[in-house]
Amino acid sequence: MTSPDPLPALIAAERALDRHWWETHRTDAARHGGVAWSGLSAAPSPPRTDAQIRKAAEARQRFQDAWRNSSQGATLSAVARIQAACAAAHAAAERARSAAARGLPSNPAPCQAALVEARSHAADLLRGLRAARRALSGL
Repeated sequence: MTSPDPLPALIAAERALDRHWWETHRTDAARHGGVAWSGLSAAPSPPRTDAQIRKAAEARQRFQDAWRNSSQGATLSAVARIQAACAAAHAAAERARSAAARGLPSNPAPCQAALVEARSHAADLLRGLRAARRALSGL
C-alpha cells in the first residue's frame, strides 16, 4: 500500500501560512496606523509566488523525510503508531465489554465483532513494536 503524496498538503500548508502572515500584517498595520512614526514600520514583502511556495513545500518535505528516516524519527513514528493502536484496541475492548454486559447469551455478534476489531488493533500494535525495535537498533 503506497502512501498518498504529501506535497499537495504541504503546499496547502504553505499557502495557509502566507494567508495567516498577511492577515497578521494587515491587523498590525491597522492597529498602528497613524500612531507609528513615519518610516519605522517595515513594508511587507511581496507575496510568495506559486514557484516559491512549491519550493518551500518541497524543502519541508525533504526535511520531514530526512527526520522520518532517522533513527529518532522512525522510533517516534513507531511509538505514535503503538499509541494509536493501543487506544483503538482499548475502544474496541470497551465495546466488547459493553456488548457482553448487555446480553451476551442472546446476541453475541456485537461482542464478537468488537473482539475481531480488537485483535486487528493488537496486530497493528505488534507491528509498531517491531518497527520501534528496528529503529532503536539503528542507534
